[in-house]
Amino acid sequence: MNHLTIGGSVSAGYTSGSSFDSAGTRTDVSGVSFSIAPRIGIDIPISGGRLSLWPQLELGVGAVYENQTAAFGSKEHNRARTWVAFNAPLLLHVTTHFFAGLGPYMMHELSDSDQNNFDNDATTVGVSFLLGGWI
Repeated sequence: MNHLTIGGSVSAGYTSGSSFDSAGTRTDVSGVSFSIAPRIGIDIPISGGRLSLWPQLELGVGAVYENQTAAFGSKEHNRARTWVAFNAPLLLHVTTHFFAGLGPYMMHELSDSDQNNFDNDATTVGVSFLLGGWI
């Protein structure tokens, strides 16, 4: 179908670091995370094809595993997340296969619960900028 876009993202990460409290006690922190987020959109031409609106809807799932170790012991913290995101950039088609875009972005966590079932949902609102193209 013309102008229909299907895509997504897959991410994996690793973090590691240390911190010290006011008493000088060292805490080491490490963690891994991963997520997958399929996305669907439609490119709506405006003004003879040089401009278009590209609304997209994304549904994502992910997990975070963290470990904190200090002189007094260690603590594991695990979270599972699901979210829905909407992005609607206005695209300027610079050439036939290259575009630049700017538009609103909103992401809302449907759930972000840890191993104790504490839910810490968040909503993010912003502006996205992108450069893209195809072969």
